[in-house]
Amino acid sequence: TTTTAGKAANTKKKKKKKGKAYQWNLLTTMEDLIVSKPAVDGDDASVAAARLVPALIECFLHQLGRWQEEEKAARKRGDRVGGGGGGGGAGGAAHTHSNKHGHSSHGGGGRRRLRRHEEEERARWLEETSKFRLWSELTRPLAVRLSASSSSASSSASASSSSSSPASLPSPAATPTPTNLAPHLLRALRESLSVLASRDDVYRPSFPDPGGKHFEYLSSIAGIVSRRAEEEEEEEEAEEEEGRRRDDESSSSPLRALLLLLLEVDHRLLHDRLGGVLRFAAKRASPAGHNGCAPSGGGGAPSGSGGGDDLLRAIAVTYAKLRQLGHLFRSYREAASMGRGAACTADLRRALRSDPARSALSEAVRSCPPGQIPELWNVLDSWIKEEAAATTAAEAEAATTATAEAEVEAKAKAAKASAASDERRGLAVDLFGLLVRFVRLDGPSSARPVRELCIKSAGGTVALLCGGSGAGGGKDGARADGLHLCGHLVDLDARCRFWLDEDEADGDDSGAASALLGGGKGPNGEDAVREGGAIDDAERDENKDDDNDDDDDGRK
Repeated sequence: TTTTAGKAANTKKKKKKKGKAYQWNLLTTMEDLIVSKPAVDGDDASVAAARLVPALIECFLHQLGRWQEEEKAARKRGDRVGGGGGGGGAGGAAHTHSNKHGHSSHGGGGRRRLRRHEEEERARWLEETSKFRLWSELTRPLAVRLSASSSSASSSASASSSSSSPASLPSPAATPTPTNLAPHLLRALRESLSVLASRDDVYRPSFPDPGGKHFEYLSSIAGIVSRRAEEEEEEEEAEEEEGRRRDDESSSSPLRALLLLLLEVDHRLLHDRLGGVLRFAAKRASPAGHNGCAPSGGGGAPSGSGGGDDLLRAIAVTYAKLRQLGHLFRSYREAASMGRGAACTADLRRALRSDPARSALSEAVRSCPPGQIPELWNVLDSWIKEEAAATTAAEAEAATTATAEAEVEAKAKAAKASAASDERRGLAVDLFGLLVRFVRLDGPSSARPVRELCIKSAGGTVALLCGGSGAGGGKDGARADGLHLCGHLVDLDARCRFWLDEDEADGDDSGAASALLGGGKGPNGEDAVREGGAIDDAERDENKDDDNDDDDDGRK
């Protein structure tokens, strides 16, 4: 028998107790093995602990799910038991009466129902947040230890500052990551993210996120992965400049899978880092005409191995669904400006010629709403003009040197800048041609503004590339790009004319084909292309006379 005083003393003792999480000692042990322990090459304790993280996540999430189901069942049983007495007492749950002052008051059943609703809301909030908190506690040692091997000192701060646990993690700077541990950490993090992506009850962008801690932690992981990808790209470029070649892709393979999983979990994690992700994926895309399958062997050169096709395809599909192709095209431009020289842009152009990336981008353009076409058009049109102007500026800088030594150095620098600008212009033309080829025309309402854009680009961009305005047009590469774009514009102009009325399509002489042949007006009323391959009126009459003479000879 327990007395009243004994009950009060027992309650007071319980209040002084401090609860600990389930298997807290196991969590701290994992943290000590992965983060705090000064691991060295050949030490298997940290490697084994890293491999154990995904299995622990699966087991803990399974157990937590069982507890939550049992709690739901108990709550339902309590609702059935308490629901029978709701009609008695002060009028029941649904009964409302008025007192002598005319004010209405609810019975005890209404208060119980309100309290029950609050308990259900809190249980739902805990259910939607507790599993991700458990996942983050188990993966935090992996993220902190990976941030220790990054060259950026801010990565460790971002990973530790997003911690939702009261205990502060040790500084990873004091425990550098050995070379044999990093691949195991990346593989364990990839498998842990795979659990997060495959389950719908751990993390969703629509789930409650108190203080933005969940997204902040995932963003710190995305930053660590992106930085490692950038470091790997820099190392590969340095090796290529020195004539060396990397024979394995042991670290790039988990990095590709990690970036793909981060995009699947929440596209916002890579939205601001999309340029670097495109650069990383293009380096590993399959060659032109390839179906995107990786080679059967595990080795091979990192460029053109086919491993980045799935990432490029997923990016195009995701941003097509989001209706944000403008950001995707701007990210391609950002990726082209990264790296050293023209190698990065050449990888992007080669990736666009591969079957997976080209088919995904063409389908994304087909599904683009007609109202967004002018934005995409202007992004690519202005990019081509800026790159043509940059090529002309680099050539002019090389021509204004004073001394012989300075002239040699400046010419070499200008040649390198001009080659990089030519590659970037070629990438812009490739994307522009893809947009022009696959733009969707649903009727006169969409064909009319697209035809106006065709006329504008025919009298401006194509003239610039083919030599009409002199900016970068004297080079064979620019002229080839202009002719390539010219054919697509004429074809699109014909498709637009199909949807327009006969009077509207043929009533003026300002179509794309007419502008390209020099017989129409430009977008501002000026004469369209008159140089660089245009045919003037006298030459056109002379050709017509020659055709008539040939007809006479044929009749004879």
